[in-house]
Amino acid sequence: MYYELIILGTLMVGPFHGYLIAKIVQNILGPYGKISAGRLYPLLTKLEEGGLIVVEPVSEQQERQQHRRSHIPSRRYRITGDGRKRLHDLMLDTTSYLGEYQKVFLQKVAYFSFLQPEERLQLIEHYLGYCQSLVSYGTARAEELAQSGTESPIQMTSAQLADLLTGMQHKIHQYQQELLWAEELREQVRATMHPSTSLSDEAGI
Repeated sequence: MYYELIILGTLMVGPFHGYLIAKIVQNILGPYGKISAGRLYPLLTKLEEGGLIVVEPVSEQQERQQHRRSHIPSRRYRITGDGRKRLHDLMLDTTSYLGEYQKVFLQKVAYFSFLQPEERLQLIEHYLGYCQSLVSYGTARAEELAQSGTESPIQMTSAQLADLLTGMQHKIHQYQQELLWAEELREQVRATMHPSTSLSDEAGI
């Protein structure tokens, strides 16, 4: 779902060759993440077979130019109407990949221009609730451990308990910061609500 979101969102900008899609995905993943050709190209094939993307015809001259540059045949992909609908569904999906939803939400924010303002607010409100639930869970768990101390069923020394609580407090603080950021994002969307080109418009939803 995550890679599908990135690929379809990227192709909303315009058609891209496979090697450029791979580069964009890699830039999003950062220096410590990696997507292999063995994972990317089967996914592109699956999206093509599902009618979500199509391969654009390439002229002989373009193909010769590309071959001279890389010596690797490249296909240029374009998103379809069904692909736009699928991206719209992925954008509004708030039930999948909750264990790593922070990175998924950040990617959705990058594609906010494809949504109606009301849809953006819907996603932000959900993310606020998501972060608040993690803050509440982490706080309750930290308080429980602090109260039980070294008598916790998990045998640990005072120093080990202190280290564990330090890590938990840091995690809580991270999501508190996410809450503040999401609240600012919500205000930005509210302040700039105006008609825009959205996925629902382009897909005829």
